Amino acid sequence: MMSDVILRRAEKNDMEKIMLLVCDVFEREQGIPRELCYLPEEHSPIWWCAEEGGAIIGAVASYEEAGQTHFGRFVIEPEYRGRGIGTRLLRFAVEDVFSQGVEQIHTESRTATVRILEKMGGRVVGEAFPFYKGDCTPVRLCREDYVR
Repeated sequence: MMSDVILRRAEKNDMEKIMLLVCDVFEREQGIPRELCYLPEEHSPIWWCAEEGGAIIGAVASYEEAGQTHFGRFVIEPEYRGRGIGTRLLRFAVEDVFSQGVEQIHTESRTATVRILEKMGGRVVGEAFPFYKGDCTPVRLCREDYVR
């Protein structure tokens, strides 16, 4: 049941489960090599997760790159998709980042994520480009444009 899903910032002891989920889904569905799933510590990653019944069923990260805050590694366990969990998790993370004074979030995302971000006020800021099995589209979400 969706009401049993807990959204929260991930803790250090969650990271093994989160990375297993991210790597498994990205590799299996999108053909992305496992080594590209990890975020280097020098990018100051912050992770959020969706948890149900003690299991991590979704995750997303923010990280710093080229002086900008980026979002990535957004994943929901396949059998939990279509229930709004991903939208709720992404909104939870976006609001947390904006509450820290960040003005813009940048991402290069798959179509489903782009649609979610557009409903939140995000804008496509470039052409889609091929990335393994599929395309990614650059999107920017500004705090002043954010739709709750």
